[in-house]
Amino acid sequence: MQPHIIELTPFAAVGYSSRHMAENTKENVNAATFWEKINLDYGPILTKLYDTFTKSKHFEICMCYDIDEGAGEFTYILGRGIDNPADLANIQPDMTKVDIAGGLYAIFSTPPAADSFIQTAQDTWNEIFLRWLPQSEFEYDGARRDFSYHDFRDHGWYFGGKVQVDICIPIRQKEEEMRKSQLRAGR
Repeated sequence: MQPHIIELTPFAAVGYSSRHMAENTKENVNAATFWEKINLDYGPILTKLYDTFTKSKHFEICMCYDIDEGAGEFTYILGRGIDNPADLANIQPDMTKVDIAGGLYAIFSTPPAADSFIQTAQDTWNEIFLRWLPQSEFEYDGARRDFSYHDFRDHGWYFGGKVQVDICIPIRQKEEEMRKSQLRAGR
């Protein structure tokens, strides 16, 4: 499991949000865990978002945010990524806009999967937080948001009908690793 480490350009996600409860809600919530539990009719929502925001490239964002660990609550958004500022003028009153801050991100692609796609996404989230992150030179940057990024690979048009998404994790270099880098650079 090797991520792409990139400097992400800030953008907005605009879509439909809803508040949910889950036992043992933690700082970051795995959106894939809730895809089947959240009562959304994804098709009409995505069609409306694509009909409304025609200038931005094709990608969706799913994200859990505004997490209240004490109450076990979080907000979930199914949104359309907006990378063309002209589309922001089309936001409708029933839509929610969430800004995604730029910065360093680790981008993980789920393995292509068909029937077990939700489980594959959940397994990828677990692998990131339980194995990759603790063993890497990075730590989770809680000042920014994690999210799943869905493009054409999420529609089953590639990989023989299987689907794939990216899981985007905000990261920063661990303090100890930063000190080592500075020493190597002679600072």
